[in-house]
Amino acid sequence: MSLETSFDFARVFDEHEDLIQRIKAERLFWLQLREWGVPDFGQMGLRLHDLRDRLADHLHHEERLEDEVEQHGAGAAFSLVAGRQRQEHQALLARLDGIIGRLEGCGSGFDCWGEAGEAFETFAGDLQEHEEDELRELRKFRI
Repeated sequence: MSLETSFDFARVFDEHEDLIQRIKAERLFWLQLREWGVPDFGQMGLRLHDLRDRLADHLHHEERLEDEVEQHGAGAAFSLVAGRQRQEHQALLARLDGIIGRLEGCGSGFDCWGEAGEAFETFAGDLQEHEEDELRELRKFRI
């Protein structure tokens, strides 16, 4: 089944690529802040709120596409991939919400900054892997 003609497919495909680049940029930004040794809780919190909004929008578009494809008789392979990935979406958003909450609760201490940084790096790696896996799966349906 070719999904190439679907605007939603192209949109979700592009969003995956954009989101992967955004994740890499946030990881680099966090690394630079750590190297400078000056925690910027406010700036990082704002950036993560923006990332969360973009991620939530992307996941919504992705799930709409999955629903549309399933309505048009997608194969079992697509349905299996879609179901597995959908289960991860809410968990990813919840993890990011937890990191944002941790940053918002941080005082001026470096311990909190370090813990939040480690949590973010782990999350960002997992999110990047998730998005790259989905992108590989989407490429299988592109002709």
